[in-house]
Amino acid sequence: MAPRGAERILSGAARPVLALLLAGIIFVTDEKVGFHAAVSVLYPLVLVLGAGRSGRRGIHAWTALCLALPVISFISVHMPRPGAEAALRLTFALAVTGLTGALLNGRLRLREARDARASSEETLRQFAELIPQILFRTDAGGRLTYLNPWFTRLTGRSAGEALARQHWHEALHPEDRDRYLRLHTEAGLSPQRIHVRARDSAGQYRWLLLHRRPRLDPVTGALAGWYGSGIDVDAEVRAAAEIRDLNARLERLAAQREEALRRSEHRFRALFDDLNIAFAEHDLSAAKPLVDAARDAGAGSLAAHDAAHPGYIARCLAGIRLVSANRAMLQMLGYGEETGLLSPAWPAPRGGRGAQMPLIQLEALFDGRCHVSGSTTLPGRDGRALPVAFGLNLIPESCTALSTFIDISEQEAAHAAMLAAQSSLARAGRAATMGALSTSLAHELNQPVQALTTEIDTIRRWLQRDPPEMARALRTLDRLAGNGARIAAIMRRTRAQLVTGEAPAMPLDLRALLRETSALLEGDLSHRSARLQVECTLDDPQVIADRIGLQQVFVNVLLNAAEAIAARPGGGHGLIRVLVREAPDDMACIRIRDDGPGIAPQHLEKLFEPFFTTRAQGMGMGLHICRGIIERFGGTISAGNHVGGGAEIRFTLPRPRARACAEHAA
Repeated sequence: MAPRGAERILSGAARPVLALLLAGIIFVTDEKVGFHAAVSVLYPLVLVLGAGRSGRRGIHAWTALCLALPVISFISVHMPRPGAEAALRLTFALAVTGLTGALLNGRLRLREARDARASSEETLRQFAELIPQILFRTDAGGRLTYLNPWFTRLTGRSAGEALARQHWHEALHPEDRDRYLRLHTEAGLSPQRIHVRARDSAGQYRWLLLHRRPRLDPVTGALAGWYGSGIDVDAEVRAAAEIRDLNARLERLAAQREEALRRSEHRFRALFDDLNIAFAEHDLSAAKPLVDAARDAGAGSLAAHDAAHPGYIARCLAGIRLVSANRAMLQMLGYGEETGLLSPAWPAPRGGRGAQMPLIQLEALFDGRCHVSGSTTLPGRDGRALPVAFGLNLIPESCTALSTFIDISEQEAAHAAMLAAQSSLARAGRAATMGALSTSLAHELNQPVQALTTEIDTIRRWLQRDPPEMARALRTLDRLAGNGARIAAIMRRTRAQLVTGEAPAMPLDLRALLRETSALLEGDLSHRSARLQVECTLDDPQVIADRIGLQQVFVNVLLNAAEAIAARPGGGHGLIRVLVREAPDDMACIRIRDDGPGIAPQHLEKLFEPFFTTRAQGMGMGLHICRGIIERFGGTISAGNHVGGGAEIRFTLPRPRARACAEHAA
């Protein structure tokens, strides 16, 4: 118990006190014996006792104290005549004390280095245990000397047992085990990396990326061992394998698609070149900004914008480029090779109506229509206008216009012949009508004319008597005047029938009549670049009218609308709309609109007056006759301008139910 108590005393706060007490005893003894005894050499014991567990400052302080005390004692005893022996003992004591202080400083530095190393080793150990990688160290022969705990977490094998038995490589896949061992035996001093598969704690193989770097002896430079790590890259390796498989599959699909595209292109090219239908592809990308600018500016139509900005349509036409045309297109227009068709002269107008198709493309682009069909003319190489039926498909994304054309020259010739035949038949019909009218007129006038002749002969006889019978002659003259009035009435009725088409009114189908009128006027409307559109919302489109008279009304109004379209500035195609709607009192309302310049306000009141016309060659009787016909049928007619532009003629006609009610009321 005594040694342990003394150790506690010496190791506690009493050590400095004991050291000071011992230093005092040595100092007093030196004062008494006068350095004749080797008492001062005990100061290193004071230094060890006082500064043995102190820091660097404590060692320096105690060393300074132990050096100062013998010097003070020597000065107080031997000065001013120090002896050689005393000086030698002082020197020895100082040397021993200084050496002891240096040893204590060295021991302190050694202890600090040992503590720092222990701390560094602990930090490194914690880092090696926490990092999610396998860390290992081997000697020069490849024997494992260290494995961090991540080896156990990944493989389920004890790291300590693996170090003891050196069987860690059994966790590797058999195919990778030999490869790794062979790499280890054949490796030089360069860093190494290799992918291997290791069995995890669940019994499944996972991919690891092993890195090894050589550890060289600092003195000899020889190989002392290896430092290495194993990173779990199973997800990356499997993802890379899936990506490789996906890329291979995509390459196969791309090759298949490319082959299918090549075959499709080959088929399309064969159809494109060999098909009898003419085909052309146009690029509208240069014209589209101009068309969009006009639309954004609020223009109602390209023609209106061109009227406000002269030369606008010409700039748009210059922005249309022909990309390609098939053989049928070239042959139809009289070109021998595509280079001639692709020259800047096509599809620019060559006079007349050669610019119709480019204008149709621009109008479709302006209106946002993707599909347009109809008939037009194309300029051939010899300058002739070739009539064609066309189908236009616009692809807005690429500003591409795909057009198909069919030569309808023969159909047009046949149609012209049909129209000529219809005209001849119409003339023959009119002649027959006039003949029938003449026969009827002769029949009606025969009796009054004969009576008139008889009365004249009678008057002559009465006047030739002697004396003349004046009373009888006067009575005969009265009868003669009555027959003259009868003849005049017959002539007035005949003239009215010729002018107004007066005939019995009966139910007739508006749709059928409009179709018949449209067919009759097809050539006139086409010549004036006008197109007719009929919109009828009546379930039963029947009205009470005379077919010939109502058709005369439609013909007059539609031809006036077509003339207005043809006279507007800028040209281009126009639209005539016939709208048939239900009106109050069982009436049908017919509105005929055009997109021409409209009717001048000062002309609206005079429009239906006889002999009023705005055309140099007009007679001014058309609308006057129309008003008489409509009013004779029990309807009304008026004219005005549509809010969207253009003129509008409105008239109403009774429907069969209204006519029946009126007759019943009468």
